Amino acid sequence: MLVLIVLVGTSLATAIGVWQLIVAAPIHTTVFVDADAAWPVEGVSADQSGEVGVEIRSPTGRQRLLYGLTKAPTAFLLLAVLAMLAALLRRARRTDPFTPHTVRSLRLMGAALATGVVAVAVQGAAQLLLSETITPKRIAAVMDVPFGWLLGGFVCFAIAEVINRGCAMRDELATVI
Repeated sequence: MLVLIVLVGTSLATAIGVWQLIVAAPIHTTVFVDADAAWPVEGVSADQSGEVGVEIRSPTGRQRLLYGLTKAPTAFLLLAVLAMLAALLRRARRTDPFTPHTVRSLRLMGAALATGVVAVAVQGAAQLLLSETITPKRIAAVMDVPFGWLLGGFVCFAIAEVINRGCAMRDELATVI
């Protein structure tokens, strides 16, 4: 039940984000500036990281697309994985969970989670290009190391192998008895 609640919540948040992009709502993002540079406002300077939050009040189509690409890949990947997990749990509750079909589903989920590495790279590239539209003289982006996606994929593959071994042992036992 919790997976379905999270799936619905994530779906709603994603739909709201897509709607805001369609209606050209203001974009709130971060740009990186030279922390030592003089600012036009007296007494204001960037922190040592050089991060400054900005609002793009009237985003262009390119800015909306790039901003969407800074969020959408992981959002849609998360939706896909949650949908696969919900289907897997539903099938496991209604039938025998220790089947080759469960193993295939877990492996597919593991592969999907591992593609989070690509999603993070796409988001980083989009952030870099978006920063170019705001501060053309200084472009920068932060790309997180996708340990969470890799760990999730590894866990799914590990559980799939445990269930696969259990299926093989049960089949072996059925031939002995």
